[in-house]
Amino acid sequence: RVRMRQLLTGIFFVLGMFPLLASCAEDTDKLVDQAQAAYAAKKYPTALQIYKVAGMRGHAIALFQVGAMYERGEGTKADLTEAVRWYELSANSGAAAGAKRLANMYLDGDGVQKSFPRAAAQYIRAGGLGDSNSYFLLGQMYWMGSHESRDAPKAAELFLKGARMNNSGSLTALGIMYRLGDGVAKDDAKAYAYFKRASELGDPAASQNLEKLVGLLSETDKRVGEAILQGFNRL
Repeated sequence: RVRMRQLLTGIFFVLGMFPLLASCAEDTDKLVDQAQAAYAAKKYPTALQIYKVAGMRGHAIALFQVGAMYERGEGTKADLTEAVRWYELSANSGAAAGAKRLANMYLDGDGVQKSFPRAAAQYIRAGGLGDSNSYFLLGQMYWMGSHESRDAPKAAELFLKGARMNNSGSLTALGIMYRLGDGVAKDDAKAYAYFKRASELGDPAASQNLEKLVGLLSETDKRVGEAILQGFNRL
């Protein structure tokens, strides 16, 4: 009976915490709203301090905004080292924007030692946090060899990650790679599917490539391409 009473007390305590947790989250959101209003009014020191409070409560976007304000020197002296620290905190809290900004800083050597491997790791981190364009951007770097030796298979791997998130640039890039057999085995049916999906998402380059490819496709390749496309649409 004592054990049961202890268990029930613990359950009631946790249940009683839910309104408090919800209240804390609501209060934090209100703080962010206040910070945004202060920022819009160009009251940068005030905005910075409120963002910091919200950030210390775990608000990922608030943490990112503190980093951005340190980077730009708004409400404080510009400090890239501090900006990097706050961007890292925001990424750790789940903000893809924080990881992506870190990637750009490692790429350019802003506030950190320039490092393509570290930039690549942050782009992949941002992609994993939901930013499909990070996969596309990094894929382009490997595809073009703009920061280290060209690696078309690695680019295709990254474009595929972006394509699975319906990133039109990644879909179009994969279409081109399959059309040319660049980094992947040449496959017109897959090229057709990727171009068509990107075209459906409004990518003009994909539409142009699709128009050129359609007249060259066999009926078999077209049917296979449509089957692949249906697989995309079920995702």
